[in-house]
Amino acid sequence: MNTGDDLLLRLGLALAIGLVIGIERGWRRRDEPDGARTAGVRTFALIGLLGGLMGALSGLADSYGPWLAGLALVATGFGVFSFRETRAEGDFSVTNLVTAMTVFVLGVLAVLGDLRAAAAAGVVTAGLLAGREQLHRAVARLTWT
Repeated sequence: MNTGDDLLLRLGLALAIGLVIGIERGWRRRDEPDGARTAGVRTFALIGLLGGLMGALSGLADSYGPWLAGLALVATGFGVFSFRETRAEGDFSVTNLVTAMTVFVLGVLAVLGDLRAAAAAGVVTAGLLAGREQLHRAVARLTWT
């Protein structure tokens, strides 16, 4: 892993991935009152940045341990809040939890791996999330044959 300006660029990308996905998540639930949702723009941006920082620590330690531990903590913490939200709303979607884990791993990839792959995967993730209704309509029109 490189240091200096390259690391700042990579951490910036990790943050940007979280911001883009957080904007999509926040937009979808924008009419809900404050405190009624598990995560939005700030949370996903921080998860992306945290993934990048844990990736940087993993690079310095020459070990997968830091980022794997970070992923476990994010999944557990986010999972607890998502579970509470699910119970309160009666909505049994796991999308936000999987999205949080994806943003974290993309933050790691932005620092330890290919910048273009991380950026592209972030855009694809945001597109999949934004296209929920269209995807559901397409699936509803499918026939077995």
